[in-house]
Amino acid sequence: MAERRVAEPDAVARVIEDWARERPDLDTSPLAVLARLHRSYLRYRASH
Repeated sequence: MAERRVAEPDAVARVIEDWARERPDLDTSPLAVLARLHRSYLRYRASH
């Protein structure tokens, strides 16, 4: 059976956790999506 590994939280996950702790009333899912898209863009730009 394949072993499943859990990834370490990245910087985006840590920021989302901080916001959730400070303001649990806010939906932080849009922030997570935009932050990860931005990180993907930065990686793309760095490679070209």
